[in-house]
Amino acid sequence: MRRAASALAAFLAGLPAAAISAEGTGPIRLLVTGDRGAEFEATCTLEQQDGRAETVRFTTSPPFERSFEGGRLQCTLQTGAGGGRLVIEISGASGNRSRAAVSGSDSSITISIQ
Repeated sequence: MRRAASALAAFLAGLPAAAISAEGTGPIRLLVTGDRGAEFEATCTLEQQDGRAETVRFTTSPPFERSFEGGRLQCTLQTGAGGGRLVIEISGASGNRSRAAVSGSDSSITISIQ
């Protein structure tokens, strides 16, 4: 439990990938660009190769970027009442990349990568 708490703190603080986990397949990068001031809420679940999973929730606006170690990442982002355009990109260590966009108020999108 203590390890999970420190991983969550590292994720939210934007620390380097090694600060979050020494396990997993490699770095995963989450990047959100779009309209400045387009506030969004995100719920992200990071799964390790051994089946452990950690879920984090945060509210922020673009530009936003985090890198961390893990086997799989799934994020659901929801735009706020003020709307705006968001472009979400998740890239994995092997070069896999998922990219999607959402716009408008109270819109949501789910994106994942392994």
